[in-house]
Amino acid sequence: MQAWIDTAFNGELVLDATLIAELGLPISATIVATLADGSAAVLETYTCQIDWFGETRQVEVIANAG
Repeated sequence: MQAWIDTAFNGELVLDATLIAELGLPISATIVATLADGSAAVLETYTCQIDWFGETRQVEVIANAG
């Protein structure tokens, strides 16, 4: 998996929508987010559990179109 660090991102995790579908993650919510350019976008979030340095954490995943 390729990763990017976005220092202005204040969410928990963003994954490609295709990967979210492959993982079968359950939808959590639909949100309106303000992007870096000031525009608004409607995004879907999903619930996921990750292994974070040996601890299981539940996080909200934002779907990205790619």
